[in-house]
Amino acid sequence: MIGKDSIVSLTDVKYDPSGFLSASSGSLNLKITESITPMNYDKTAVTRFWRSNRQISFSAWVKDGEDDYLNDNSVSTGTGMNRRIAWLDYGPGYDLLGYAQGNSLYFGTAIASTIDLQAGLIKYQYLGTLGTIPAAYRNIILQTALDFTDPKGLYVIETALGQYDLVTVSDARKWISFGR
Repeated sequence: MIGKDSIVSLTDVKYDPSGFLSASSGSLNLKITESITPMNYDKTAVTRFWRSNRQISFSAWVKDGEDDYLNDNSVSTGTGMNRRIAWLDYGPGYDLLGYAQGNSLYFGTAIASTIDLQAGLIKYQYLGTLGTIPAAYRNIILQTALDFTDPKGLYVIETALGQYDLVTVSDARKWISFGR
C-alpha cells in the first residue's frame, strides 16, 4: 500500500545505473531504492534472543548474499570440530563464540554485548580469544568475531520460534543466523 493505492503488479521495470529501479503500477510511477532500516521491526526480539537457550548454534556470516563469505565452514572441515556454539553469558560480561566437538569447547573468541531495548539492537565489542586457535584458521575465526562489532549494532530479527538473524545496522549487507 502506498497511501490508498495498492500495488498488484509492476510494469515497465527498468534498472537505473545510479542504483534504483523505476517501474509503473497502474497510474503510479514508482522508484524502488535500497533500504537499510527495516520498515517494520520487532524491537522486542532482542530480549527473546538474549533470553533464549544459553547455548545456541550459529551459521557462517553471509555478506551481499554470499553464504559463508569468510569460508568459516573450512574451520570445521580442517579441525574436525562439528559445532559452532554461541554461549551467551559464558562468563561475567562476555559471550563466547566457540568451536566444539560434541559437548567440549576447544577454542573461540569472546565478545561483550550491550543491549539497547529502546532501539531493539544488540552491540558487541571484541574482547579476545579463548583456547588455542589453530594458526591456519586464525584470520577466519577472528574476522567472524569482528563482524559482530558493527559500530551501530545489529538488528535482531526473529525468523521462527527460537531462530534469529543478526543483521548489521550500518549497511544491512551482512547477517548471521542463530538457531537450535
